[in-house]
Formats: sequence, C-alpha cells, structure tokens
Amino acid sequence: MNLKMKEYSDKEISKLFRENEILLPDSYERRFEDTLNKISVIKSRKKYFCFFKSRVAAVIVLCIISASLITGVVGAVKTNSNKKTEQAEKGYPANEKNSINIVYDYDAAISLCNDACQEFARAVKDNDEADFALYIDNENLLKYMQYRVENYPYSYNDAAIFKPMVTEVRFNDDHVLVNVQTGVIENPGFSMQGINHFLIKNLNGRLYIADWYWDDMDSPDTELRGEFSEEDNLTYWEKPEKYGSVLKAISDI
Repeated sequence: MNLKMKEYSDKEISKLFRENEILLPDSYERRFEDTLNKISVIKSRKKYFCFFKSRVAAVIVLCIISASLITGVVGAVKTNSNKKTEQAEKGYPANEKNSINIVYDYDAAISLCNDACQEFARAVKDNDEADFALYIDNENLLKYMQYRVENYPYSYNDAAIFKPMVTEVRFNDDHVLVNVQTGVIENPGFSMQGINHFLIKNLNGRLYIADWYWDDMDSPDTELRGEFSEEDNLTYWEKPEKYGSVLKAISDI
C-alpha cells in the first residue's frame, strides 16, 4: 500500500466512524458485557477479601498478643511460686534430724542469720511487711518481729548498704548462739546499729530461729524483755508467762 492509498484508507475509515454506527454481532456484545460484569465482580470480591483479610489479621494479631501476655504473666507467677516452694522446702537443713553439729551445720546457721537480717533490712527499707517464714517457726515471735520492723528507729535510703557481721558463734548440744553486729554503709561513713543475738534450734532436721534479741539502747527488746540471757531466752517464745505481757504491750501501742 502506497502513501496515497494509506491516507485514503485512513480518511475513509474515519469518515465511516463519524457517519455510521458500527454494530458488533450480538455474540460479541454479550461477551463484552459478560467480561465487564466479571471484572466488576472480581474487583468487589477482591476489595471485600482485602477488607476481610485485614480484619482477620488484626484479630489474629490481638489474639497472639493477648496469649503472649497471659503466658508471660502465668509463667512469671508460676516461676515465682516454684522458687518460693523450692526455697521453703529446702530451708536451712541440718545434718541430722534432732541434733546440731558444729562441723556440718555451721554454714547453714550462719546463712540463716545473715538472710534473716537482710530480710529485716529489706522490709524496713521498702516500708513493707517482712517475710520471716523461712527463718522463724513460732507465730508469737513472727508477730513480735513484724512489730520490730514497723517500729525500727532507723531508715535506709536507696544508697545505703545493710551489713550484718558475725562476731561470735557458740555451738551447744541442742542449740547455737550466733551474735551478729549490724550496721549500714552510707556515704560517707559507717554506722553501727547494735548486736543481734540469735538462738538457733533444730526442728525435724531444719534449723530455725528460736529467739532474735536486738541488744541496743533503742531496742524494744531491752525495754520490754529485760536483759538477754541465753538460758532464759532459749524457750522464751514457748512460754506464755514470758511473752504474754510483751504481746499485750505491743498490741496496746
């Protein structure tokens, strides 16, 4: 086709489109309409699917986050509970069921006193209730020790370091006397806070504190209980005639 012929053809075709309406066969029109309808349906479905997929994804994400949080909380509670259970079951075991041996029970007796002192300091520092369950087996002494925590004349800031120092250990056939000097390292200096007399007994193979006497001028022990006596204090919290007046006095305060 030469250039003139092509120009003629283009002109004729353009004229034909302007002057006449070109009709497609019915079958082609139906196909064209069906195709448009399918495209419209596909688009609407795709839009709905995208919306549905986004909603489902959001719900799945929320479920995963909730499950993770619940699992974390339950796991933390279980871990903390398991640690306390294991620690409570372990306690401070003695070498034998009823006796105390200086060779085999020395470390447990020292650890018992040190740990009890640290719990006392923690409760004072945090203004919290002390947990002496691992160290004391007598309900009357537990009540009294909580009173001592709540009425302790000293306070500790975040920088203070509580320091228990064992100054004397004396083993007997049925008990141990451990004297602990307590103090606080502060900036600057170090302050002493009296001697703590611990009397340790063996209860069914576990060491526990039978008495905890704080020997200091500001101590309620010196005011309410009189002077410390190893022999008298060993059974102090087992005899109502001894501790009865003390518990009554602190309940009235």
